[in-house]
Amino acid sequence: MILLLAGCLASKKVTGLAIVSPDATETLAVCPGIAQPLEVQLELRNGKTKHTRSSGRGHVAWRELDILFDGNPQEGTGFTLYGDPRKSVDTEYVLRVRLADRPEVDHVLRVVPRYDCAYSADYTGETGAWGSRNVWVGRDGDDGDDAETRDDGSWRGRGSNGESGRHGSDGGIGGPGGQGGHARVFVQAVEVGDQELIQVLVEGEVLRDGDWKARTRRYLIDPEGGSLTVDVRGGTGGQGEAGHSGGDGGDGGQGDPPGRAGDGGRGGRGGDGGDGGPGGYAEFIVDPGAVWALELFLVEHGGGAGGTSGDGGEGGNGEGAGQPGAPGRPGRTGQDGPPPTTTEQGLKPYF
Repeated sequence: MILLLAGCLASKKVTGLAIVSPDATETLAVCPGIAQPLEVQLELRNGKTKHTRSSGRGHVAWRELDILFDGNPQEGTGFTLYGDPRKSVDTEYVLRVRLADRPEVDHVLRVVPRYDCAYSADYTGETGAWGSRNVWVGRDGDDGDDAETRDDGSWRGRGSNGESGRHGSDGGIGGPGGQGGHARVFVQAVEVGDQELIQVLVEGEVLRDGDWKARTRRYLIDPEGGSLTVDVRGGTGGQGEAGHSGGDGGDGGQGDPPGRAGDGGRGGRGGDGGDGGPGGYAEFIVDPGAVWALELFLVEHGGGAGGTSGDGGEGGNGEGAGQPGAPGRPGRTGQDGPPPTTTEQGLKPYF
């Protein structure tokens, strides 16, 4: 098989491959649980290079490359280090990128964790359902009847008028956003090697499909540059459905004189956006030796944004054009959740 890269370059012209490391080293330090994009450079027989990312020329298609992290194939344009710090602390992994049809052309980097990262714990409410109704929509009016004819083929009378098109139905109302979740955040300081890090355990529940479901997240945070946002905002309201178009008026029947075409039907009103869901709440349980680390945390507990309204439907065509439908009403912002609370309690490391 002949591999084609961007610029119609055959893979047999490739002499080398390199993962472009930000630190220009053989070790790549990445944040656990946060997607890490990659850039790959190909070296060509003529001394030129091609990149997966560049400005204006010579992109290499990602489908022509294999990405393997910890021996597992990755989809897309990068990889993600395991989010649970218990799987990454004091551990080194291998990242390998190779040509798909020439696996001997590859590059390998060591991957180690870093913890000066901006993390986010997602306990937000569900987005409301899109407004949709299983109802009839506006349709074209019926054509007018043809006039009768005499035996000699001449018209006997006037053609019938076409019927007006039916009005379009209104758009469905968006569903309300879901309530924000509950999050209990346990915070303590630990020593990892010669570095003091903040160990965080988040236990809580999120409302999904009408049931509260448990959700647990774990983090290690470097206080020099790291942070964690606990997001318990209400869900965004659902988008209102657009109003349906009015039907076109029917054609007038043939005759002498011909019948009048029917008027177009009125467009349906756009559906209202759903209201945003109420915010949830977060409570912090902090080891007395880690109270100072609370400045690394941010809690988002606002109500969800209201859903956008649907546009009005278009009026139908005809002798007289149908009126367009009015747009719906945007949804209201949900009520904010209560501010977070803090309790001091002696804690033991969870790993």
